[in-house]
Amino acid sequence: VALQFTENFWAKKTQSADYFGNVASVTLPRGLFNVFYDFSPKADVCCSAGSNVLMCYLSGEVVDLVKVKSDAETAAICLETLRRLFPEQKVPDPLNYMVSHWSQDPDIGMAYSYIKVGADGEDYDIVAEDLAKRASNRQFPQTFTGALVSGLREVYKILG
Repeated sequence: VALQFTENFWAKKTQSADYFGNVASVTLPRGLFNVFYDFSPKADVCCSAGSNVLMCYLSGEVVDLVKVKSDAETAAICLETLRRLFPEQKVPDPLNYMVSHWSQDPDIGMAYSYIKVGADGEDYDIVAEDLAKRASNRQFPQTFTGALVSGLREVYKILG
């Protein structure tokens, strides 16, 4: 889910961090908008009003939310989460929103690597034996850096 705003209302509280988290309460399901990524341009980049974008994702069982709710309803639930995180501020309605439907895409199928609870770094090493991907690097799993490093590792294997 991506939300576009006229202002960067979260910057003061998050101290301009690139991302911030939300720990679900007992009444909210885990994986419901638990990490927000700030995709807004940095202050030294000239930009217009409305260039402030937060992106977050659903994980676990709550992924099915986008199957049963409309995009508008999903965005509204995300906005409610932000308003709970920033009660001291007036969180505006977004200018725009986008809800992806990865789980319904036949070419993607909500593909996302996952290492089970209780696993250790060796599981990343096993995945890394024969392929390059962002989940095959134990130092930088689930990141662009992990994908890049694993790609370089595989090139080295091929070229010797």
